[in-house]
Amino acid sequence: MCPVEVLKDGVCVSVLGGVCIHRATRWAELNYALGQALTSHLQLLCGDTNTHTHQHTNQPTRDDTHQHTHLGLTPASMASILIGDTVWLPGQELSLSPWDLVRKPLSQHITIRLKGLSESCLDELALESLIPLQLLQNYVRLVEQYRNIIFHGLEGSCQEYLANQISRCIKTKQEVLGVACDIIRVEVDRSLTKQQLLDTFITCGKCI
Repeated sequence: MCPVEVLKDGVCVSVLGGVCIHRATRWAELNYALGQALTSHLQLLCGDTNTHTHQHTNQPTRDDTHQHTHLGLTPASMASILIGDTVWLPGQELSLSPWDLVRKPLSQHITIRLKGLSESCLDELALESLIPLQLLQNYVRLVEQYRNIIFHGLEGSCQEYLANQISRCIKTKQEVLGVACDIIRVEVDRSLTKQQLLDTFITCGKCI
């Protein structure tokens, strides 16, 4: 399975490969096959030299709980599957079988969506940025420990992109808990004092 980058509705997505679905295919089997497709993609993406060896020697697949995780992502990172216009959650049993569903018009394409900010997870960001999930999670915990202050670099830089994404993640987590939260951007220069920074946060906090 060789991933190919294509444009879909203006968004670049990775084509992981093909999955064979037969009349007797069950939802659990499709879930496993899609998990294997994702794992193979991550192995190729991260340069795992053992990937091709396993494929060509027909070695048995290791149990999921013992698989080496790339970027910290596994099949458990899948949030939902889109088959045509039908949303399927891993582990869910739909009324139609996989075979009956993919035979419907425009249902031959299957899209995997990773857990993202809506689930208060960073799996999707780890794949987009190629930064290990554990590192991103540690950064979020560090930011929360220091009162949710994130410092980033120049406008348009990778640091700014990550800061914006992590800020959105923290905001989502707070709102799920019922806490009003907003993202405040403050430009820091040599003349900015601690009191001015504090006054900015207090003023913005009163507006929430």
